[in-house]
Amino acid sequence: MPIQLIQLQRIAAERGLAQQARSWLTPIQCYNKIPWDAMKLNKAGVTSPTSFSLLSMSPVGCQLSALKKSEDRDELILRLYNPSESIGSEAAVSFSREVVQCRETGMDEVPYSEQANSQGIAGVFRPGQSRTFSLKLK
Repeated sequence: MPIQLIQLQRIAAERGLAQQARSWLTPIQCYNKIPWDAMKLNKAGVTSPTSFSLLSMSPVGCQLSALKKSEDRDELILRLYNPSESIGSEAAVSFSREVVQCRETGMDEVPYSEQANSQGIAGVFRPGQSRTFSLKLK
């Protein structure tokens, strides 16, 4: 029977069951917990598209945990984690805008090193691992 359990864990990780469950069970939180379309204060002079995607990720593997503006600089903070407890997972995030700089940081948003790349985020995450990145986009 233990062989069957290991088989099921592998299948669940390959099919992204944790990501699917999170998308159904985690509500989208907006500013001040108000609906996304509640702010209609001033009519804008520009027309934006009805849909826009800043980034795209694979539906299986690592999961987006946080996306926010950095506290002390003009960069985005992106946090990813691997929801699997037993299997490592590849992560690849592509952006609709050019990545000028990408650095891995700690949870406190302080970069680990001054080395930066412009390739974006790609790599292997260990089971249960969470990693935070600081991104400057063009």
